[in-house]
Amino acid sequence: MDGVIPAVVYKSIVKRLLYQFKYEPNLSKLSGILGQLMIEAISQNESFYAFLDKNPHVVPIPLSDARLRSRGYNHAELLAYHVAQYFSLKSRPGILKRIRDTKPQYKLTREQRIKNIKGSVNLNVG
Repeated sequence: MDGVIPAVVYKSIVKRLLYQFKYEPNLSKLSGILGQLMIEAISQNESFYAFLDKNPHVVPIPLSDARLRSRGYNHAELLAYHVAQYFSLKSRPGILKRIRDTKPQYKLTREQRIKNIKGSVNLNVG
């Protein structure tokens, strides 16, 4: 991984919108609105433009099989699609594989989130 560009600050209204988007299947159509919000934020991040010269790929974090079955869609994959399409980037939804289920992140602090996700995904080489 060469870098991560944060799209939004995970607080207040963004936190509530993302929670609803993830956990209320009838709101999966929010992907266009949230995707546009991410596009606007990324567009204003100067470090993002340095990555464009490197032909970056947009890689969503995969869900566990159980969560994917429960939700019916991968919210990160939907958002990655919008961002990749807008910037004419390649989206690589299958490049990572979930190898360990994690606790839901929405009630965790930043430090707890980092610890929770660590070691939960690998490159999908098969």
